[in-house]
Amino acid sequence: MNIHKIQINLLGGVFCVLAIWGGINKTRYTDIRTKPDYLMTLEVPEISEEMAKETCKTMEEELPKSPLILVVTPVDEMEFVFWAGRQKVIVEDIKKEDEIGSVNSPNIGSEIWIVNPSWYLRMWDKERQYVNLCGVNIMVKDGHYLVFLDEVVQGVDGIEPAYKLAGETVISPVFSLEEKSNVIVQHGEYMTVPYTSLCENEFFGESEAANHSWSKLKSKMIDLYVQ
Repeated sequence: MNIHKIQINLLGGVFCVLAIWGGINKTRYTDIRTKPDYLMTLEVPEISEEMAKETCKTMEEELPKSPLILVVTPVDEMEFVFWAGRQKVIVEDIKKEDEIGSVNSPNIGSEIWIVNPSWYLRMWDKERQYVNLCGVNIMVKDGHYLVFLDEVVQGVDGIEPAYKLAGETVISPVFSLEEKSNVIVQHGEYMTVPYTSLCENEFFGESEAANHSWSKLKSKMIDLYVQ
């Protein structure tokens, strides 16, 4: 088993433990989503240098195989529901369109939900809570993004269609069409930092090398599908 898989398994184990703990104690806490700007009170995990290197290399090979590749613009803020994060977007352009489940692919101009089971809120205790965004910041309303999707999933609250981000989603395959700088903030023992310190970033890398792996992947995907 290579280092990348070991890191994923360890990270997954930590998230599972935290999820169980949060589920057991959820009745003790107020729903933080009711607070204004609640994301600014949370912490966010950073992506390690080795994980960024290995994951971005895999993504470079696998993302072009995604059945649905779109350019989208968010029309609403991200929402966190009981099983995933989701965000409504409008389809600006279709870069690749293969058969994807029993639901027809979206048309240009249509609104769809993008979902990711790995986007979620978790809590250690009342004072320490975090949001997992898979290394990539939330899409900004009215921004423009290249996204890779691989599956139609059951919508929540009767809302359909909903399309899942492609791949393992260790790192979200969501690329802003704008150039953004990525600052580096030293994380603590839990590999998390305050979201406020990275809220202007596109990518949450722990080092310049991690950010470089992301930037290289982003340039490749945009050259292939946007330029």
